[in-house]
Amino acid sequence: MINNNTFPIGLGLGLKDGISYPSLDHALKSGIRFFDTSTYYPVGALSQFADCLIDNHINRSDVHLCVKLWVTSLGKNRQFDYDAVDRSIDDNIKAYIEDLKIGFIDSLVIHWPVKTDDEGYPEEFIIEEIWPRLELLVASGLVKSIGVSNFNIIELQRLLHIAKIKPFCNQVEYNPFAFNPELKNFCAKNNIQIVAHSPFNFGWKESRLAILEHSCITDLAKKYQKTPAQVVLAWGCAHGVIPIPGSTKLEHIAEIANAPSIVLDASDVRAIDQLNQQAYCYAEFGQYFRESRYLRQDVPNIEARFLTPDGSFKTTHLYDTNFLAEVKFALTEGAGFVILPELFKDLADRLLPSLDAGKMQKLGRWDGFGAHTKDSIFNTAPETIELVDHPIVSLIVQALLGWDCKIDNLAASTSRVAPDNYALGPHQDSPFEQNPGCPLPPAEYPLVIQTIIAFDAFTETNGPLYVVPHSHKKRQRVNLPWGGNTPKGPIPNDAIKVVVPKGSAILAIGHIWHGAASNTTDRPRRGFLVEYVSSICEPRERFTTENIHDDALKNFSRRLLRMLSNGKRFFYDQPSLLMRYKELLKDEIPSHLKPKQTSTKLDNIIYSTLVRTTGGASGYSSSDDGMLNIKLSVPKVMGGQGEASNPEQLFASSYSASFFRSLEMAASQKLVELPATTSIEAKVSLGTSPQGIAIAVNLLISLPGLANLLAQELIDAANKICPYSNALKGNIQIELSLAEAA
Repeated sequence: MINNNTFPIGLGLGLKDGISYPSLDHALKSGIRFFDTSTYYPVGALSQFADCLIDNHINRSDVHLCVKLWVTSLGKNRQFDYDAVDRSIDDNIKAYIEDLKIGFIDSLVIHWPVKTDDEGYPEEFIIEEIWPRLELLVASGLVKSIGVSNFNIIELQRLLHIAKIKPFCNQVEYNPFAFNPELKNFCAKNNIQIVAHSPFNFGWKESRLAILEHSCITDLAKKYQKTPAQVVLAWGCAHGVIPIPGSTKLEHIAEIANAPSIVLDASDVRAIDQLNQQAYCYAEFGQYFRESRYLRQDVPNIEARFLTPDGSFKTTHLYDTNFLAEVKFALTEGAGFVILPELFKDLADRLLPSLDAGKMQKLGRWDGFGAHTKDSIFNTAPETIELVDHPIVSLIVQALLGWDCKIDNLAASTSRVAPDNYALGPHQDSPFEQNPGCPLPPAEYPLVIQTIIAFDAFTETNGPLYVVPHSHKKRQRVNLPWGGNTPKGPIPNDAIKVVVPKGSAILAIGHIWHGAASNTTDRPRRGFLVEYVSSICEPRERFTTENIHDDALKNFSRRLLRMLSNGKRFFYDQPSLLMRYKELLKDEIPSHLKPKQTSTKLDNIIYSTLVRTTGGASGYSSSDDGMLNIKLSVPKVMGGQGEASNPEQLFASSYSASFFRSLEMAASQKLVELPATTSIEAKVSLGTSPQGIAIAVNLLISLPGLANLLAQELIDAANKICPYSNALKGNIQIELSLAEAA
């Protein structure tokens, strides 16, 4: 386990051309033993790391090499439980260790809590898919410890909830212009070491180090007879973090190495603290991923209130280590509901004008303008996306329902006023209505969580929410009094009114009795409902490109797309939202997020065959198993006779056969029968490109009898698993198209 006592300072290797050998050598000679790099950074002289250690008579065990996994290096998410686990992280780390001849990696760190797919588009970052792979690398001995970078408290709570091996560090921006003491304190409580990247507030957009020119820093540099850079680094060390500045200049490396020995007066540390502007260099990093709200460091200490057995309310806060455990207990073993006071107050103020001016009814219970219509509620205002895809609600819901949960229902609502102000009364509004013969799940295994957001304050008189504490444990169903259930309508004696301030959120297990009390005021009380369901439930709402406009869709995170059933209308239907989403973002992919082309080594060969060709370009090919024995030629245009199969034709045939098999597998996963008359027309072309001679493959695929949307999805799914497609991706031009129906 590293800490600021064993490694008070480190050297960051995120340099334009990588670290040079003289710089690496000088760092070791100066006493630096902590080195930080990333799979995104140039390797530079790090390839000579082992030799440099030998030259300096330093044992490998006396230095710490931290490697961060870039967002393009996190592998693929599984779509099904039976999918093979992606081994790309394991393979890349093995290759990294072999190439650098370093034996092992001291710490492997997730660079950002975001990721891209193979094409550079935003992909959902699922810690449950990634962290277990890192834990297995620790078990293998290839990696000694694992950690994270740029995680805020919400993302740390999400990780700590599922981790068997806790993260040893969290690398975050930490400098006098931008630091979060609450995040540092949370990490300290959980034995997570803060490693301070960007210690001089230097990002990739601003090259001027203004922090070193600030009068507070320069005055202290004169006082201590040190450089401004050393004062800044000494300040970081005084806070117990490990700064990792980067430099190629030998004199600067010497300054870095000597900085931890500088002891600043406590009053001077406090004076530097006052420079904090929360001016983070990478504040806009999440914009492309549509996850800026998930990446912000300054997450407020959100309060959660829940009912205790004695009838009083207890409070827990996000910064508490046991926050998630207490909330989960309150929702399952406890009363069955949790209140997040005023969580959405500002958001409600911004959203209400659009809802009122648009479609929210002034009278009447439910608006109902959901995905069944041609115009979804998501199109109302951008704030709707923030409301539905909120990080703290996501944390709680996914901790209970799993990361693959879905959105079942959402709508704006108003309470009735006189003369239509009768109480709606306790009732059940969940997917269980669609399965009346199914018993309710035990409370500790919830399938539905309702989130009710109070756009106005819920008071005693304007139609507050009714709940019956602990009723979710009785496993009783609505409108079945002969089963011991309380019938819909009458208000049970043990029902209570939930009175909350404006902007509060009420989270409740789906089969808790609830309903609205009578509104005895002369003004409607406005609210918003979002129901989240486990992946085993069929969601009620259907969202497609027909009812979500481009202006809304382009602001979705991949997490939100997944909660809308991964963009599918039905289990086997076309993921129209995802395809359109990528179309909208195709011109936004930053260069630093486009995947690098790397060679792939085969660790395990399952099958191989040997083909021998004799007689030159116009000869014979035969295989070792005797199954192939044909005459070969090259096309006439290339000087051949054109009287026999040529290599391009063999390649087209092999690719087609492989794609056929992939189509069969994709169809079986979707519970679809592949048409018997399925055919593939393959065209292989040789030609020129700006890079020289090139090859292109065009597959025209005919799936007669299938709807175009379903046929296109099968093609897309087959392309993902076809060995030829994966091997050739990025190397040759591949075009797949669906043949038009005759």
